[in-house]
Amino acid sequence: MAESTATSDDGVSTTSTTGGVDSTSGDSSSSGGEASTSGSSTGSASTPCELGCTHFADCEQGPYEDCLLECQEYFAEIEGFAECELAASELWTCFGQARCDTLERTCAAELEAEFIACEKGLGCSQSVIGAIDGSNCNVEQVCGGEAREIDCLDGTCTCIDAGMVTGSCPQRGICSELADAGPGQFEQVVDEFVLACCGWDPPVPPGEG
Repeated sequence: MAESTATSDDGVSTTSTTGGVDSTSGDSSSSGGEASTSGSSTGSASTPCELGCTHFADCEQGPYEDCLLECQEYFAEIEGFAECELAASELWTCFGQARCDTLERTCAAELEAEFIACEKGLGCSQSVIGAIDGSNCNVEQVCGGEAREIDCLDGTCTCIDAGMVTGSCPQRGICSELADAGPGQFEQVVDEFVLACCGWDPPVPPGEG
């Protein structure tokens, strides 16, 4: 499954997949503007990537060009998976229309729908949603229809598996570390963190375990 994500307080969304593709990371084309709490200034943006990435640039959540490239690569990977393509398009369109300070709440339904739709055809996914200042973050892994997450807030990270709290660990600087991880480092940082904090091994796509 693929993913893409966002946060409620000028959050940053980053995603990586295991046995699948990146679902919350993406890039779109349009010029970024000033940070705004009322939403993004889409200008001439027309594609889901352009709409979403214009929003992220407007909200000062990263360079527009980097976002656009990653998003276009993601959509190229999921081409042919109609249900996943539709869900991803709706998610990135939502990103482009949401307020900077309510992104996670506004696009929660689209985010969940994309997780489910893309996981079916693309395997497992890992995503991170967090505040741009690294004060809080949420790590979610979806595989075979099963979801588990780590919610980091107020200095503590809580492990939640199938809706049940299974453990916790100190937050330390993990949210900032995840936000700063590059494309080649993200998956490794996530895997090491969830193993150290919750004792979870990396997700394995159905049929490969």
